[in-house]
Amino acid sequence: SDLLTHPCCMESEADAGERKGLRGVKPPPNGFFDVTFIGTGVSTGIPNLSHILNKNCKVCQDAHENATSRNRRNNVSILLRVAAAKGSERANILVDVGKTMRVANMNVLPRLDVVNINTIFLTHGHADAILGLDDVRDLQQIREVRDSSGKQLGYRAVSGPLKVISNKATISTVKRAFPYLAKKQECVPGLKDVVLRRVAQLDFITVSDDAEISSDCGLRVKLFPVYHGGTYISLGFEFGRSGEFVYISDVSALPKSSMDYLRKVPKIKILVVDCLQVKKHTTHFNYDEAVAFVNELQPKFAYFVGASCSLGDADEVQARLDKLCKVDDEEGKKSGLNIKLAYDGYTIPTHMALS
Repeated sequence: SDLLTHPCCMESEADAGERKGLRGVKPPPNGFFDVTFIGTGVSTGIPNLSHILNKNCKVCQDAHENATSRNRRNNVSILLRVAAAKGSERANILVDVGKTMRVANMNVLPRLDVVNINTIFLTHGHADAILGLDDVRDLQQIREVRDSSGKQLGYRAVSGPLKVISNKATISTVKRAFPYLAKKQECVPGLKDVVLRRVAQLDFITVSDDAEISSDCGLRVKLFPVYHGGTYISLGFEFGRSGEFVYISDVSALPKSSMDYLRKVPKIKILVVDCLQVKKHTTHFNYDEAVAFVNELQPKFAYFVGASCSLGDADEVQARLDKLCKVDDEEGKKSGLNIKLAYDGYTIPTHMALS
């Protein structure tokens, strides 16, 4: 099932096709999941509006003018497509729905033939992780309900409520930001599953910072806390079988308990981690910290997300990362660190085991 040939040196034709949005990616087989980057950029997104107005940033200018630029980035988010071990059950899971959620998902989901989302995991309660929640109604199969005369009565979520899962602090923040999503929806008299307003129908589920749960289609999900500036908690995730896929989108440091846990995980196959910029920052890993973190955990492959334009041009950053990956010319073997700067719309070309 491991289809991955890490683009440590060169882009494949398939990768180039996906970059241009010319082809879809087949869903994973039974018992596996795959991951697509919906967004990979800083909270402001790239291009930065101020930089375009003031014409003072070549990275933002490229992102603005070039529709296929890898510098064009929406708020950090991933999609997991999950296939149950047996049968035809499948599910789609998002991690985070930030300010750019609508555009980001419109750019990616049609290519993957995804029409609804079953579950959303939220890392934390900042705008770039939660402010797209109003628009998730368009990620549900919601149908109009009419009476025998054709008069509209209300709306029914055919796919049922969409689960929103996070810790207590984040769920509380979401409910304050979206009180109309948090309250029980007014239903049509006599029709308990038909609501009067077409709003997202959500099921908020609170879990502990270090919970381990079985999600859609039997997908194992292990949570662990990380610091996102000071002692503010953001959630990291280990999805699937231990070591298959570790995801840490917003981090400046890790509690000892979380670092101890990650050190005990068997060889990590895929690690996704925050990398904002070159200079040190108070709430995110910078380039050197992200590289050091990858070096500490020694995953098979790593991807950086959360990039700001100040990290540099995507191709130039990738060239720098490629130097961390050494190739033995005689045997063709690779050693060192295999790190890729992720970009919007990229599907990691490997299938990962559910549990």
